[in-house]
Amino acid sequence: MSAMLREAGLLKELAEAKERIRQLEAERVPEGWTPVPTEILDRFPELNMSNYGHDDVAELNAWGVELVLAAEPAKEDSRHD
Repeated sequence: MSAMLREAGLLKELAEAKERIRQLEAERVPEGWTPVPTEILDRFPELNMSNYGHDDVAELNAWGVELVLAAEPAKEDSRHD
């Protein structure tokens, strides 16, 4: 078998594998939801109203920004499709 035919076969297998990964992710993550790393969720700052000051607000805000950025859908890299 020529190298070009082998390469074409491998590219087809790669495309099929990518599609299967997309299918598995779609089955695991409900539509409209985005997975977020649990280590970010685990760092949610405890809110205690008796000592909820400026630093607490800044910490909660930083955590929220990190969470939103982590939940941003990944951009497709069209160079490898």
